[in-house]
Amino acid sequence: MSIITLTSDMGHRDYYVGALKGSIYKQLPDANIVDISHEVNPFNKFEAAFFLRNCMGDFPDETIHLIAVDDTPKVNINMPSRHDEWPAVMRYKNQYFVALDNGVLSLILGEDEPQSIHRITEALTMPNVLQFPAKNILAKIVIRLAQGEALDSIGEAIDGPKPMNSGLAVIEENLIRGTVIYIDVYGNLITNISEELFKSVGKGEPFTMYFKNRTYFIDKISGTYNEVQQGDRVAVFNSVGLLEIAINQGVPGNGGGAKELFGMRLNDVVRIEFTPAGSKMNLQELF
Repeated sequence: MSIITLTSDMGHRDYYVGALKGSIYKQLPDANIVDISHEVNPFNKFEAAFFLRNCMGDFPDETIHLIAVDDTPKVNINMPSRHDEWPAVMRYKNQYFVALDNGVLSLILGEDEPQSIHRITEALTMPNVLQFPAKNILAKIVIRLAQGEALDSIGEAIDGPKPMNSGLAVIEENLIRGTVIYIDVYGNLITNISEELFKSVGKGEPFTMYFKNRTYFIDKISGTYNEVQQGDRVAVFNSVGLLEIAINQGVPGNGGGAKELFGMRLNDVVRIEFTPAGSKMNLQELF
């Protein structure tokens, strides 16, 4: 039996997650269900995609990921358009992603291409599907996949998912301008600046990293948090290769994390300015 993962914005206070799991177990008593997170900020497709991109590589082939974030279909049956949002199944890196085609599948792909994507149109003919789409549409698709049904019998093949701007970091001369895309439970600031991008633009030259305002800066990438003293600011590339700004052992209730101390929020800008020998900025420092 394939592993089935769940990612949603339902939280744990209400009965929704229990009902969703129950509907799967009712049809697949031997199902192996793994919760990625049910604490995605409501309707935040960027965050849902961030969670999946960061952990999908830890799952085996044929894993089925159900993503229930902003999952109510938006379809004009009488006048279909490119703005329609249908339930869909995407196969990518030998795994399945079941979600509303609302941009989240595109965000999971980044600049990659899917192996295939199928739009599920027949789901909208079923009664009461719009009352709890995660359970009444997406979970039913997951069950069919887990039972071995072929994709072509579940839906119609389409060229690709609905595109959505992934918010890539901006590159200028001797400069990378990125943003905070996630803040974890420790208050650490995860940005959209990858280690690969940092190395390709910086080429090993000195740099200064600014965030919030120029009062706060870092000019070194550390290998671990503990390379700085407790309470000091630190920049590292995390386990998935994204730049992370943190306070070593600084969490809410213990001196405060980077979010609190720097007053940072989602989408705030992080600038990395490189100063290669002979650059304008480097020369200005001589006068």
